[in-house]
Amino acid sequence: MKRSIPYLCVLAALIGAAALWADEPRWPFTSIKAKSAAVRYEKTVKTADADHNRALDTARKEFIADLNEAMVDATKAGNLEEAIRIKDAKEQLLGAEKPAGAPATAPAAGTAADKTALTSRLVGSKWRQDDPNLTEWLLAENNVAVAASGRKGVWQAINNCTICVKFEQFYVMSVNDDMESGTGYSTQGKSWATHRMK
Repeated sequence: MKRSIPYLCVLAALIGAAALWADEPRWPFTSIKAKSAAVRYEKTVKTADADHNRALDTARKEFIADLNEAMVDATKAGNLEEAIRIKDAKEQLLGAEKPAGAPATAPAAGTAADKTALTSRLVGSKWRQDDPNLTEWLLAENNVAVAASGRKGVWQAINNCTICVKFEQFYVMSVNDDMESGTGYSTQGKSWATHRMK
């Protein structure tokens, strides 16, 4: 029996040491002092990483809040191109993937002449989008968009074949060369055919 007690003590010490070093650091030290230093270092690094991630998360949230305000300001000012760029930056920052059917990126900005030409061709036109709500809207003068329900929004030519319309949310419409049909996209990635009404 006397021999089994020291044996059990040694076995318990080995199990305890194994548990103590279960989270063994990446260095294969054999001395207790070096192993202890490595454990302290690893814990300090983990704490610093956690602090860093919390700081990044806080900065990201503040940046998104600031971008939300900037997007509202850009929309109110009628600068829909900037509002789309801000929305895309927010999605990128959040790591959000674009839903299927959504344009890969915001439409490329056209020249002032392209925008003016498209605007003049579309002012006064009525459009119907073949979405579940069969939404209809008028592209009025001064970049005012008016839905069939009477709600008002804004619209703006982005290039020679694309406009952005903003009611409660953004819609992008790519107009075909015939200026009679096109494809609309919502920010949720839904797409539908659009037709000019006579």
